[in-house]
Amino acid sequence: MASKNEVKRTEPIRILQEVAGLGNGGMETFLMNVYRNIDRSKVQFDFVLSHDWKTNLYEEEIKALGGKIFYLREGYKQFFSFYKFLKHHPEYKIVHSHRGTFGAFYLLVAWIAGVKHRIVHSHTANADNRIKACAVAMLRPFLNLVSTKRFSCGQQAGTWMFGNSKFEIINNAIDISAFRHFDFRKSKRNQLGVEDDELLLGHVGRFEAVKNHSFLIDVFNEIHRKRPKSKLLLIGDGNLRKHMEKKVNDLGLIECVIFLQNRKDVNELLIAIDFVLFPSLYEGFSFAMVEMQAASLRILASDSIPPEINITGEVYFKSIDDSAAQWADRAIELVNYDRSRVDIKALFDHGLDIQANVENLQRFYVNCAARN
Repeated sequence: MASKNEVKRTEPIRILQEVAGLGNGGMETFLMNVYRNIDRSKVQFDFVLSHDWKTNLYEEEIKALGGKIFYLREGYKQFFSFYKFLKHHPEYKIVHSHRGTFGAFYLLVAWIAGVKHRIVHSHTANADNRIKACAVAMLRPFLNLVSTKRFSCGQQAGTWMFGNSKFEIINNAIDISAFRHFDFRKSKRNQLGVEDDELLLGHVGRFEAVKNHSFLIDVFNEIHRKRPKSKLLLIGDGNLRKHMEKKVNDLGLIECVIFLQNRKDVNELLIAIDFVLFPSLYEGFSFAMVEMQAASLRILASDSIPPEINITGEVYFKSIDDSAAQWADRAIELVNYDRSRVDIKALFDHGLDIQANVENLQRFYVNCAARN
């Protein structure tokens, strides 16, 4: 008969992923891509939600994969709630925070509660106002102190969050093969009501100020004046969605702008799209843009996005200070391209296929557990 210690060694290491919510953002997509591909006989993910309880797209899938989901109390009480939770669950020796600089407070609580391995992960490269930027600068030394390991989606995002402290880049990797099923194109366009000869522009992202949807719609309005046989597909949800729907209606574009909420078939929808507009005010190493390039799409993006995101050579940058008309003219110049000639080999060369990245992260978790 096996001893208790031997039984314990056969059980997977449980990693506590600390997140605000489980919506359809890049961070959540990254986590779920890793979770689906990791060896769950060795490493198992559990999730603690500290803010957005209502948005939980993955609850059923997480439970089916063997994970657990916990909810903290709201407001300042969540920190006391988190401490009590960790004391009642000593099995969590590794906490991986995805709350940016604000994660410093959760990692401090984890430190006090006796959690040995405290990871912070940077998923963005900027803040959308000066108050946030100042908060990052003030919290950076504290964050570096309470974390035992620092990860980032890219070089710029890591330097922005951690300054001169060391960090490791974990690529926003994807299952590239999922974005190569071009046989979905016709059926998806039919579902969307898009004709074969219509130009379908697209965007994937939550409806928040940072994604700059208002400007995006202005750009499409200019494009539509010159290319009447065109439509815009907006995939996502968020606080500003209703405002954008009203703006589209006010501009008389309601028949040619398609709003879709958070979807699990984004890979197929990207196949249906012809060209992407991505005028974000800032991004880290954009997960969505990696997926778009995996689908061989050409992208017109704001120059506030790190240039390292241009893996296939099909990302074109334009100043966010330029007018909507100027963006529209540039987009019209770029929309005619041979999609079949877009070389995605560079995505593999850059380590952006999911399996290699999962193996590295899994090895890190296992090594941490071995040092407890």
